[in-house]
Amino acid sequence: MASCLPTRYLYANLSMISKTDYYSSVKLIERFLRDMVQRKMLKFVVTLDKNLKLGGRAGLLIGKS
Repeated sequence: MASCLPTRYLYANLSMISKTDYYSSVKLIERFLRDMVQRKMLKFVVTLDKNLKLGGRAGLLIGKS
């Protein structure tokens, strides 16, 4: 994920940005991270469920599908 400030701040004095832009950026990053964690957890749960249906690790080693 690439995150950047709006171009209007490239030449801003004292590198100050508005509260609105700051909070919007924080909210965007928070949503991105939350979504990423949810996707990883869903993938983990689905993998765990498949693994349990195959008989745990033994099922994977035997080659059941």
